[in-house]
Amino acid sequence: MRDVAVLLARIFEAQYGVISRSQALGAGMTRKGIEVRLRTGTWRSRFPGTYVVAGSPRSWRQRLMEACLWAGEAALASHRAAAALWKLPGFAETLIEVTVQKHIASPHVLVHRTTTLPSLDAVRREGIPVTAPHRTIIDLCAVVSPRLVEQSLDMFLVRGQTEVDFLWRQLNRIGSVGRCGTAHLRAMLAERAGRLVHPGSSSETRLLTLLRDNGIKGARPQVEIFDGNEFVARPDIVFESLKLAIEVDSWTWHTDKSRRRADARRQNRLERLGLTVLRFFREDVFFDPAYVLAEIRATLLELHTRN
Repeated sequence: MRDVAVLLARIFEAQYGVISRSQALGAGMTRKGIEVRLRTGTWRSRFPGTYVVAGSPRSWRQRLMEACLWAGEAALASHRAAAALWKLPGFAETLIEVTVQKHIASPHVLVHRTTTLPSLDAVRREGIPVTAPHRTIIDLCAVVSPRLVEQSLDMFLVRGQTEVDFLWRQLNRIGSVGRCGTAHLRAMLAERAGRLVHPGSSSETRLLTLLRDNGIKGARPQVEIFDGNEFVARPDIVFESLKLAIEVDSWTWHTDKSRRRADARRQNRLERLGLTVLRFFREDVFFDPAYVLAEIRATLLELHTRN
């Protein structure tokens, strides 16, 4: 019985305090044992065949896991719930939304039914079965605005979690006939296929290419800056004669407190040494180069006028 308790504890820990009936029986729990736990309140059940251990923290992730276990082995968190789990901007951790291949219904869950849900479309994120980035984007077309789809698409591309060519293939595989919003997605992919540098490419390389192609000279990558004999920083791009440093921050920069703190200290040191510092997000470099170029040109002109 001790081994059973250990197995159950591991499952509860990995699944936000939730277990399915089949998992409990597989761990060695008897049907009578399940009934006793339900009767005494040690476990509680909101969905048939799923149980939540008493005292576990209630959360959106717990409810989402509960819904996935209730919906069956092949069920995936999907659509807006998947977008929230992937931490896409504009999606709150509120909706409980799953995709399945069978007819089920619950007042607590928004259920989508599909005829095709291959393993390629399924991954685990934070322990929860969820649609992969490409499938999430395609599904979002049916439930949110084109603007939000485009914002989500660009975020996945910048993170390197999917690619334009791969999305094209998956959209063709899944099929777009009868799927709401996929015409907009095709237009977005067509636009990016012609102008997008591969998301895995260096932001620094992309920025250097932009500067060169637009006639802006004097940029040097990875110049080491010292304060006396003490190393201070190695900015992505430096215009040495005008003392301009440019940094390109990744998509995680604004969520990483320790990195923000380190970057702020480094920037203060650079400015104390007389350098002007410009910061851009990687999204800007890849998807809004006109803004980046305008800011750099204006700053270079101002610095040249001062000197």
